[in-house]
Amino acid sequence: MTEPIVFILVKIAGAYLAVGLVVAVLFFTRWLKTLDPAAVGGSWGFRVLVTPGVVALWPVILMKVFYPKTKSDADGAEELRRNHRLAFILLTILVTLVFTAALVWRAPTFVDLPAIKSPTP
Repeated sequence: MTEPIVFILVKIAGAYLAVGLVVAVLFFTRWLKTLDPAAVGGSWGFRVLVTPGVVALWPVILMKVFYPKTKSDADGAEELRRNHRLAFILLTILVTLVFTAALVWRAPTFVDLPAIKSPTP
């Protein structure tokens, strides 16, 4: 029962990774100079270090490219604090739920317990 679900999740993760790689290539070739002009002169080491983040966060990169915001720095800092606070709360809840689900899913049953042999006289 779990094998088809895992197979589907692996396919979804592969598609997400493929889209992330395409966005990373576009990011480094076209969008980097508009999003962060200071990073244009970055070395290949910089690009190697940044690539996993770009691949993982490609929806955020696409939103920054297609929906640019023009706000003051003070508004951006407050919004960033709010987003980090929400992310921390969501991660706390999510990690707790995943840990609890893992404990419940792998809880020992009577089948897992070793057999106890009674002493025979």
